[in-house]
Amino acid sequence: MVDASLLERVLSDVRKGTKLKVIQRWDCWESYQQFLVYRFHQKVIRAVIELKRPRPSKRADSSVKREKVREALDVLMERGDNITIEVVCDIVGVCPETIRNWGCNDMIAETKQIQWEQRIQSRKDGIYEQVETYLSSNPTTVVTSRAVYNMLGTLRTVLWRIAPELTAYIHERIVQHNRNVTDVVE
Repeated sequence: MVDASLLERVLSDVRKGTKLKVIQRWDCWESYQQFLVYRFHQKVIRAVIELKRPRPSKRADSSVKREKVREALDVLMERGDNITIEVVCDIVGVCPETIRNWGCNDMIAETKQIQWEQRIQSRKDGIYEQVETYLSSNPTTVVTSRAVYNMLGTLRTVLWRIAPELTAYIHERIVQHNRNVTDVVE
């Protein structure tokens, strides 16, 4: 049966925050089973539940972790490398699950979107320049849409899906260029 004074001693130490592993090593126990009788007594279980030791936060240094990911993203943007979770994980030295636990997936997705938009804008700017250069290098020749898109190395429909305003610009510039060519010929 349970010794009331020993039970009080166990309860007192549990309430003070003594770990059960320490209590288990007391010399007063005749056997491990005797310890278990006290360990799983209703009053001891209640005392353990009421104690509720706060766990140290695993996210205490989340700003440092997010900064590591931010630095990796900045490096990838500077180098012009494709941003993927795998590449960021390689740079930071963690697995994708860790990145997710750190709450950095959104940051990676946003930066990837920015990179994609910058690449599209850069491509558009290049196309504007190529079109102007091509038209100015053919001042007396009637230019066809096919010739312009062949020179760009892309199909009109592909370009239209990405940037419909660009295909409209090309069309207008070709029409304007060809008008000027026919006006000069007449």
